[in-house]
Amino acid sequence: MTFKDYYKILGIESVKVSNEEIKLAYRTQAKKLHPDINKESTGEIIKDINEAYKILSNPQSKKKYDRLWNSYIGRNKKENISFITEERKNTMLEELSNIFFGNTFKKHSLYKEKREDTSLNTEITLKLSIKEAYLGTTKIIKTKDDQKDLEIPKNTKNNDIHILKYMGKKSNDPFKFPGDLYVRISIENDEIFKLKGLNIISNLNLTPAEAILGTNIEFDFFGELISIIVPPFTPNQKEFKLKNKGFSSSNQKGDLILIANIVIPSSISKEEEKLYNKIRTIEKNAKHDKK
Repeated sequence: MTFKDYYKILGIESVKVSNEEIKLAYRTQAKKLHPDINKESTGEIIKDINEAYKILSNPQSKKKYDRLWNSYIGRNKKENISFITEERKNTMLEELSNIFFGNTFKKHSLYKEKREDTSLNTEITLKLSIKEAYLGTTKIIKTKDDQKDLEIPKNTKNNDIHILKYMGKKSNDPFKFPGDLYVRISIENDEIFKLKGLNIISNLNLTPAEAILGTNIEFDFFGELISIIVPPFTPNQKEFKLKNKGFSSSNQKGDLILIANIVIPSSISKEEEKLYNKIRTIEKNAKHDKK
């Protein structure tokens, strides 16, 4: 058994790190190195990431591990020492084994291989509205035996995967942890917003008078009021593009695209009827004059 630098595995540079930072680092690595995303990733890598998170996210096991880390890695870094006695190395590895497995490790030499079984992992689909995926939200994930709050960060995209440790299938083997639950995100369109790639698309509803005369409309974008200047004689289906208001990836940002939708009213007032009749008369006279 070799000493594993769990901080390095999670991409963390210092032991002085908060639990939230550990959680964020774990999510980042789990997503980055998930086999569905990274073809070079292996089950062993995912296992190391999960193992690192389990130890570092628990304050008690983290405290014990930090002592070993400082002796085995931290001191070497600080003093530029590359040598450690074999006796001390064996002592630290034994201490590390006790952190993970207690005294049962010596009795069960195959415990490490048994403790996690990827065949027990399960996957579910979590449906989100575009608003929830864009702004972030918290969802309660329930299984037969457990439930947890899942924090959905803002700018979550389709097919993003979140891993909930030990919420998968349970094993009859007492020396195996339950599998992990993989939560795959599915973003659903609704009556107002639709998703196309990284772009968010919605209608900008206009009355006939607004389309002809022009207007200034405040569009409610998930609680943010955006002022839209509609020029006179705006045709139906004209696009108003708001740059970088959509979802974003590592190298690209989507837009919010509003499409002019001229709405014919289902009923009008007597005064409006008189005005429309007057407009119709004017239009007829204009056509007659052209002849």
